Amino acid sequence: MFKEIRKLKRHTKRHSFLVQGTTILSLLAVLHAYTCRGGAARLLDMQTSDFMAMQPSPQNFQVIVDNTTDISLLVPSKDKHKPRSLLYATVLSGILEKVKIVLQRLVNDTERNIKHKNENFQNLPDESSGKTPLTKSIEMGDILIVSALVSSTHIDVTSVDNEKRSPLHMAAICNREQAFSLIWNKLLTQDPTKTQDQNKDAARQSLFQKDKKDHSVFASAYLPEPGLFGSNANLKMFKYILGIVKESLQETDFKEIDKEIGTLQHKKEIGNKYAGKLRNEISLIQHPPTPTQNKKPETEAKK
Repeated sequence: MFKEIRKLKRHTKRHSFLVQGTTILSLLAVLHAYTCRGGAARLLDMQTSDFMAMQPSPQNFQVIVDNTTDISLLVPSKDKHKPRSLLYATVLSGILEKVKIVLQRLVNDTERNIKHKNENFQNLPDESSGKTPLTKSIEMGDILIVSALVSSTHIDVTSVDNEKRSPLHMAAICNREQAFSLIWNKLLTQDPTKTQDQNKDAARQSLFQKDKKDHSVFASAYLPEPGLFGSNANLKMFKYILGIVKESLQETDFKEIDKEIGTLQHKKEIGNKYAGKLRNEISLIQHPPTPTQNKKPETEAKK
């Protein structure tokens, strides 16, 4: 019986070595393909961008990116084979390390003065979803990927998607407080050639930029009005945004916010009660109560 077990072990080991050898030969064949046939671009043509972003390990993905002649080239996606950039695909994969690999490649290309066929591809909307890599990452709610993109000098935090939604719009729509804060702080310092006041004014104006639905960033936050048993998350996001940007707003800006609320009331997109709550939040930001106003009389507190 022990002899049979030893035979089985030897057979298992031989089989294991055979599998490992086959795997290594396959990997070498793949490496040979994109070193002897004009780089990884040809290999990428054989796969979808989604597959390449999801399946290889970060180490293997690094090899693919390093051997890709032009990182801006769009690769067919699994969605009816519409072309997609590797940056968007890596955002979609949710793998932070791979997103950073593509962003670092952008840095390297800039240092080497390498031109891309698809200029500004990292800020353009995806042909399938219509979203930019940044707006998609905000929608997904992965704050680490959002942070990596916002921190990159190659990512324009004012770029819009096919619905004319800026990253601020998307953060407001999805109630992403951290993402909104990251983008807002980047806007305040985005252009080093401008003064602090000029950057501040440009950031302020971006809040009133309208999307295809003719909604500002503020309206994107508080819409839609919650139902009878709905959450107050949208109202909370509106309040959060007001608190973050209040130092940059002018008196006329508050009037503009109020005017948009009135317009949406007239269109029946929001009711009078909800509009009143929104205006109350504006009033509290403009005229915050003093500590003495918040403090109840001692006799009333005892009741």
